[in-house]
Amino acid sequence: MDKDSFRKTERMLYNYFKKSKIIQHKHNLINILNKRIEEIEKDIKKTNVRIDYDLQATPGGERVQTSSTGTSYAERAIIKAIENLEKEKTDKQQQILNIKSYIAELEEESSSIECNIGMLNEEDKKFIELKYGKELSVEEVGSEMGMCRSVAYDKRKELVNNIMIWNEIIK
Repeated sequence: MDKDSFRKTERMLYNYFKKSKIIQHKHNLINILNKRIEEIEKDIKKTNVRIDYDLQATPGGERVQTSSTGTSYAERAIIKAIENLEKEKTDKQQQILNIKSYIAELEEESSSIECNIGMLNEEDKKFIELKYGKELSVEEVGSEMGMCRSVAYDKRKELVNNIMIWNEIIK
């Protein structure tokens, strides 16, 4: 096993855990956007919009408003506010689609390494999680798992080598 392959495999492991965190964040963002869409739908159904009547006020007494379309200022303002809500809803739905597409790309990129990690026993998974997920040093991982320094380094080398070999097979 050469140093470049070892470093490349370690970089893949670090990136896998970073992508997992990004995916989790994006799922949370989708939940937030879905809640906002629900709020917008409620506002549209209940016509929960605010109209600023002061913009149409004219000094010097009352005036009768006339319109060629037969709609009043209030009606036009409500229609415009609802159209704005519908546009915001559409924008949020498009954001969700873009995020889902991005998540799918990340999951596809991570699938081989995820399969590889899935084949490890629980102790090895914990080692990988501590070293590459929590980014602890090999000494800290060894201490956490009750290993001496040299055993921890040997374990890291063994795991990275196995992952590198299986990654080539899985591709």
